[in-house]
Amino acid sequence: MENSITISAQFDFRGKTFRPGTTLDLDWLMERGAELPDYHQRLAAENGIDPYSYEYEVLESSELVFENATGLAADYVVNGHFDFEGFRQRWLEQSELGALERIARKHLGVEQLAQQPALKEALLEAYRLGKQG
Repeated sequence: MENSITISAQFDFRGKTFRPGTTLDLDWLMERGAELPDYHQRLAAENGIDPYSYEYEVLESSELVFENATGLAADYVVNGHFDFEGFRQRWLEQSELGALERIARKHLGVEQLAQQPALKEALLEAYRLGKQG
């Protein structure tokens, strides 16, 4: 898990304080479509909270805290809030660059694509043009 983040919430219900939490593997999430998960639903499922209960309603109204981010995700957590879209965009760019670096190494013998910005931009443009269909 290179890119991960811990999500938690704290709330009181029936005289008890609850702090359900879970860790998301963001790489796994991105590799399967990059959809923004329903964080409250995920917290409930992984912490044994029935989605049809009053406890779940209290959880839904609680503020989520994002922390312990690793990898690229660490750059997108500010004051306990996570910029998923910013992370998503950067993750996709890094993924594209990784693929292009493998191509440049295999076919052109280029070890560091970053050292050849014109080639890097040309490959990125060709890659993006190919994705358009």
